[in-house]
Amino acid sequence: MPPLIFLQLSRTAIALIATCFLGVTGQVETLTVYRDTMVVESSYGSGQLGGFIFVDSPSLDYFGDRLLAHEQGHWQQEQMVGVYSAVAIPSLIWNVIWRFSYKTTAQYFEAWPERWADALGGVER
Repeated sequence: MPPLIFLQLSRTAIALIATCFLGVTGQVETLTVYRDTMVVESSYGSGQLGGFIFVDSPSLDYFGDRLLAHEQGHWQQEQMVGVYSAVAIPSLIWNVIWRFSYKTTAQYFEAWPERWADALGGVER
């Protein structure tokens, strides 16, 4: 099995385990499908992992389908350039920096991994 497929499957397995854990502990509000991706709505932040989109209700209420399309764009990035790639790590680092820097939401989406995810997901800002 090629290494990329193994890594994608391992991320999907981790996401499935996380979804089951959230479900067993009563923290999953809804499970839906957006395009080809499972959407897990819970009380935690938003992100994409192995074909699963995890979203918190306030973010989903505020951003709606744009959030789902953006995270779907990250899933497409993962499929194009690989897991733990030159996209995922900068995106994660940028997310952490943004959270502690008091920048605006608009500034968050100016970073190149986020702009690219928006473009792949068909999000216009």
